Amino acid sequence: MVLAVVAGVLIGALSIIPFPFAAKKGRTIDPSKSSNLLLPLLLTLLVSFVILVVGMIGCKLLAPDVILAFVVAEFATFVIAVIVFGITLSKRR
Repeated sequence: MVLAVVAGVLIGALSIIPFPFAAKKGRTIDPSKSSNLLLPLLLTLLVSFVILVVGMIGCKLLAPDVILAFVVAEFATFVIAVIVFGITLSKRR
């Protein structure tokens, strides 16, 4: 079970990797075009959720008895990482 929690934390942290690229892209886009501003954010969320779901499927196939611990650790790490990223981004501006 400890291994599942550690793997969940790693996958949750790995899923936050696309966010800095979207933030950098968002700064270069003209703010008057809202559709252009929204597209990088939505693509980033899609990529992050794909990483999370692939991790869940992998855990379900490899160790179905610890899937709950894996998913809780993965989701908690993702949420905490997004909050920390948002706070860090707001402090830089």
